[in-house]
Amino acid sequence: WSWIQIVSGVYLVVFILNHIFLGVLRGRTFDGVDTGFYFVAATLISTPIRYGFIPYYFLAILALFAHLAAALHWSGRSSRITYGLIAVGAATGFIITASYAGLFYAITLPDAYQAYISDAF
Repeated sequence: WSWIQIVSGVYLVVFILNHIFLGVLRGRTFDGVDTGFYFVAATLISTPIRYGFIPYYFLAILALFAHLAAALHWSGRSSRITYGLIAVGAATGFIITASYAGLFYAITLPDAYQAYISDAF
């Protein structure tokens, strides 16, 4: 559980800092695009960058749940609850990532986001 907490915590720190500085601030400040739904969806439906961003977002969600599960473990919760929380995190990560990736419905990117992806990657 120590390693789960350390690795998930480090991943969350890297994800949050990267997400804030390279994603939100760069997208809004320098590239002038809204960093809402289409900003994330653009990275998850555009090939070949999707193959890096799908695990990036999935692991961030899983890391959040794993980090919370490790904290619950240290507070004396049962293994059933902690492992269950990790399973819920994996399912939640899949559903959210698949939604942004267009698995459940078609996503048509506005021209500004297509141009952003072309220029950035």
